[in-house]
Amino acid sequence: TGIQNSGVQQVTVYLDNQPIGGIETLRSITTPSVNSMEFLSPTRAANVVSNTPNGIVTAVILIKTK
Repeated sequence: TGIQNSGVQQVTVYLDNQPIGGIETLRSITTPSVNSMEFLSPTRAANVVSNTPNGIVTAVILIKTK
């Protein structure tokens, strides 16, 4: 698992611990269903998220639903 270090920071959105896509997927989530949302830097995400798409660690937005 590597930490991506490019000029543009990639973000992966996780919904209930499952990766669902990039930041554009936030538009499809209804706010009444959200219990919590947390941003994780790539370094922190490497220690928290285990199922990274393609084995590449990006910044992560963790969303937990009700």
